[in-house]
Amino acid sequence: MESVSRTDDLEAGCDLEFEQRWWRVQRIGWIVLTVLLVGGVAGVFGHGPLSKATVHPPGSQLQVSYDRLARRETPTVLELRLDKPAFASGQVRIHLNRALVDQMQLKQIVPSPLIAEPLANGASFRFTIDPTRDSAVILFLENPATAGIIDAEVAVEGAEPVRFRQFIYP
Repeated sequence: MESVSRTDDLEAGCDLEFEQRWWRVQRIGWIVLTVLLVGGVAGVFGHGPLSKATVHPPGSQLQVSYDRLARRETPTVLELRLDKPAFASGQVRIHLNRALVDQMQLKQIVPSPLIAEPLANGASFRFTIDPTRDSAVILFLENPATAGIIDAEVAVEGAEPVRFRQFIYP
C-alpha cells in the first residue's frame, strides 16, 4: 500500500521504490548521452581523431592515410605519401583494387594523373613526380557510394599492396 506522509497540512503520496528506480534510469540515460557525446567528439561516428588511420608497412615505399570511419555520400580523403625510391624514375604507377574503386566515387585526384586506366581488378593511375624531391603526396578525394566495410588495397607498381579496412556508415 502506498504510504502517505504528512507535512503540516499537506498530504503527499510517496513511492520511494519507484523514485529510486527512476533515479537509476536517469543516471543510465546521462551516462549513455555522455558516452555518445564523447564518442562523437572523438570521431567514432566519422571525422575525428579516432576515425583517422595511417598504414605504413615496414619496408614499404608507400604510406596510406585514410578515414577508418566515414559516412556514405560524405567526402573523404585518401592520402598516399610516397618515399623517394617509389618515384626515382620521375614516374610512378599507383594501383587501387576493385573494392575501393567500386565502392568509392573518385571526385578528384591531386595531382592529376597522366594516365588513368580501368583494370579487371581495379584501376591504375600513372603520375609524373619531380625525382629531386624527398617525398611526394597524392590525394584521392572520394565520396563513399555504399555503406559497409571496404577491404581496400593500394599499391605502387612492383611492390606489395598496402591493405586497410574502412567502415562506411549509412
